Amino acid sequence: MAWQIWVAIAIALIIAEIFSLTFYLILFAIGAFGAALVQALGLSLSYQVGIFVVISIFLAVFVQPILKRTFVLNHQGRLSNAEALVGQRGYVTGEVTADSGLVKVNGETWSARSLDGQTLAPGTPIQVVQVEGAKLLVKRVQ
Repeated sequence: MAWQIWVAIAIALIIAEIFSLTFYLILFAIGAFGAALVQALGLSLSYQVGIFVVISIFLAVFVQPILKRTFVLNHQGRLSNAEALVGQRGYVTGEVTADSGLVKVNGETWSARSLDGQTLAPGTPIQVVQVEGAKLLVKRVQ
């Protein structure tokens, strides 16, 4: 019956993690699942608590920094996906003018406009110069 308490604690921690996004509570939830497993094997409460603490601390020290780096966007000046396109090359898929158009860069289609006001025909090779919101500013390349 005690394993159900550990599972309830784990579920409560997962729900709290969904609202907090601290990337700590989920690690303690994993520790609670480990303690539930130990209890299901018939080990005493001291082993259960020990497993909970060891798993939780191990994950908090070694896994939490990786999770935070992986899932927190624009953390410590990292570029967003769109900003990382600056300097990338692609080609025009729908005529690009000073106001609108479509380009394909890294296999994805983006709204674009010509940096220098030139009209670029489909198939023209381009390079991304700047990102303006969700629109790429592009120039013709050789």
